[in-house]
Amino acid sequence: MILFSNITKRYGKKAVLDEVNFHINRGEFVSIVGPSGAGKTTLMNALIGAEKLDRGSVLVDNFNVTSANMSELQEYRRRIGTVFQDYKLLPKKTVFENIAFALEVCGYDQKAVKHYTVEAMKRTGLELLRNQYPRQLSGGEKQRTAIARALVHSPALIIADEPTGNLDKENTDQIIDLLKKLNEEGTTVILATHDNRIVDELNKRVIKIERGKIKSDKTSSKYD
Repeated sequence: MILFSNITKRYGKKAVLDEVNFHINRGEFVSIVGPSGAGKTTLMNALIGAEKLDRGSVLVDNFNVTSANMSELQEYRRRIGTVFQDYKLLPKKTVFENIAFALEVCGYDQKAVKHYTVEAMKRTGLELLRNQYPRQLSGGEKQRTAIARALVHSPALIIADEPTGNLDKENTDQIIDLLKKLNEEGTTVILATHDNRIVDELNKRVIKIERGKIKSDKTSSKYD
């Protein structure tokens, strides 16, 4: 489903990503780990077409993200779900409106927008918060809203870049449980995280990056 081929990104003389190669199969849950500055965020940005690479390519279902133009990237991004550490919610829209917006930009009619938005809120436990604004939400509630927005159009792929970085353990566990449930339903999930506990408890495939290179790629109950 996803193929990273010889991807390289340099800032000056420093290689943030250095000839990175790996693939992710449909339906996998993969954690990308590594210390700060290892290249995790650059890798995730390359996957959504937000980072221009010096060399190599990223393919998602045979779509070449690396060589796509802006119009093609916008269409591609509408087919995937993205979740970030800083939520990226629209401050002047309610929970319902933030989630619905992901459908509106894809051209769904209002009846479908309402139906799928309500379903997404139910799946993420947000029904009672539908009229709240982001400033009225806790960190965990904001992230659940972001996940609801990411899943509302039933994407085959969800990309989560440090989604629990600002959350306490209880809220972190809730967010990871949501991502696990989505994966069990068939969605491919790619999670970038620095939280060893999450990786240990997931016991899924882990790709460790250090100094722009893959140090290890394995399924293990312990992240080392």
